[in-house]
Amino acid sequence: MIFNSPLFIFLFLPFFFALYYVADKNLRRIVGIIGSFLFFSWGQTLYIPIMIGIIIWNFYFAHNFKKEEYRKHLLWLGIAGNLTLLAFFKIISTYGVDWMLTIGMPQRVTDLFNKLGFPLGLSYITFQAISYLVDVYKKRVNAESSLLNFALYIMLFPKILVGPITRYKSVANSLSTPEVNKEDVVKGIRRFLHGLAKKVLIADILAKLVNAAFDLGAESILPNIAWLAIIAYSLQIYFDFAGYTDMALGLGMMMGFDLGENFNFPYISQSIGEFWRRWHISLSTWFRDYVFYPLERKRIKFFGRQLNIMIVFLLTGLWHGITETFIFWGFLHGTFLVLENLFLGRALKKAFRPIRHIYTLTSILLTWIIFRSPTLSFAWDYILRLLNLYQSYTPPSFAHSTPLPFIEPTFWLAFFSALTLSLPILPYLEKNLEKYPKAIFPLRVLNDGLLFLLFIASLAMIANSQFAPGIYGGF
Repeated sequence: MIFNSPLFIFLFLPFFFALYYVADKNLRRIVGIIGSFLFFSWGQTLYIPIMIGIIIWNFYFAHNFKKEEYRKHLLWLGIAGNLTLLAFFKIISTYGVDWMLTIGMPQRVTDLFNKLGFPLGLSYITFQAISYLVDVYKKRVNAESSLLNFALYIMLFPKILVGPITRYKSVANSLSTPEVNKEDVVKGIRRFLHGLAKKVLIADILAKLVNAAFDLGAESILPNIAWLAIIAYSLQIYFDFAGYTDMALGLGMMMGFDLGENFNFPYISQSIGEFWRRWHISLSTWFRDYVFYPLERKRIKFFGRQLNIMIVFLLTGLWHGITETFIFWGFLHGTFLVLENLFLGRALKKAFRPIRHIYTLTSILLTWIIFRSPTLSFAWDYILRLLNLYQSYTPPSFAHSTPLPFIEPTFWLAFFSALTLSLPILPYLEKNLEKYPKAIFPLRVLNDGLLFLLFIASLAMIANSQFAPGIYGGF
C-alpha cells in the first residue's frame, strides 16, 4: 500500500482515522498498532513475523543493558542482528535467491524468500531500531517499559514508507496516549495534500520524460534531451521524496506525532556539505551521530577525518543499495566532502555566490546521473552524451521513443512549477504576510481552496495513470 493510491485515500485513511478519533486516547495506540500492521502487511502477510521479530529482538536487548558485564556485547549483538537482516534482504532484492541454492539452502526456503522480496520500509525501521539501542545503551533515554509502546514506535505507519528516520526520544511521550488537537489535524491535512500534489502533479509527470530518456540510453537521445532529462530527474527525485515526506509528516500530525522535518530546500545549497544538511536530514544526521562521531572519537592521526567521511558516505551508498552505482554515488559525495574539508570549502567561502551555486548544482547533477543509471558504463555514456562527446547516434523508432521528442505541455507546467517551488519562495511570502494580520484569513481560505483543487487534480491524475510508487520507497 502506498499513500498515493485510491485504496489508501478512499478506504484505509477514512476508516483508520474514524476509529482513531473515536477511540479513547488510552486505546489509540492499539488502533495505531493494528492499523500500522495492516498497512505494512497489505498483500503480503508473510512480512508480519519479520516485523514482530524485529520488535521483540530490540525490545529484549534494550531491557538487558542493565547487566553491566554484558552491556557492550549485547549492544553489538543487537546491532548485528538488525544489520544482518537488512543486508540479507538487500542482497536478495538486488541479486535474487539463486545464490542461496549454492550454499545448500532447500528449494522451498528459497522459493519463500523469492516471494517475499524487500519488506516495506525495512531500511528506515532498521536504522530507527539501531538508534534506539544505542541511545538506551548510552543512557540518553530509558528503555521503553511497554512492548505496545515500542511496537507503535517501530511500526507507526506514516514513517514506514520513506521515513523520516524518527528518534525514539522525539515521540516517546506521545506513544502511550497520543494527544490530538484540531489545529494539528488541520495542519496535517494541509501538509498531506501538499505532499500528494508534489508527488502526483509534479514528480510523476516529470517521470514520464525521465524514464523515456533513461530507457533509450545515450545512443538514442540528443544532448539537449539528455540535459533536460537529468535536470528533470533532479527535480523528480526531490519532489517525489519530499512529497512522500510531507504526506508522512501530515499523517503524523493527524495522529498526534511530530516526526521531524527531512528537507530544507536542498537545491539552494552553496556546497555539498550544505546540501547534506538540507537533503534527507534524518539520514544524514543519523550517520553523523551514530557513525561519524564515534569514528571521530577514535580518529587516526593522519587524514583520519577524511577517512571517516569516506566511510560514512560509502555506507550511505550501501544503505541505498548493494550495487556499483549506489556505492560509487556515495564515493563521489564522500570525495566532494573530503575536498571541501581539506581546502575547497575555504575557497568556496571566498568565491562569488553564483560560482558556489554552480559548483554545487553541477556536482549534484553528476551524482544523480550515477544514482539513476543501471550501471556505471551507462552513466559514463550518458555523461559523454551530455558533453556531446558520444560518437554515434541511433534514432529510435517512434514506438520506443514515446514521449520523446514530443513533450506535452503538462511536462513544462510541472517542470517550471518544480523549479519555482524548489526555491524558498512560499516560506518567504508566509513570513512577510505575518506583518499584515488582516490578510491572513482570506489568504488562508484562498490557500485551502487551491489545495482542494490540487487534491481533485491529483485524484484525476491517479485515476488516469499507472501505479507509481515512490523512488525512495525501494530503499
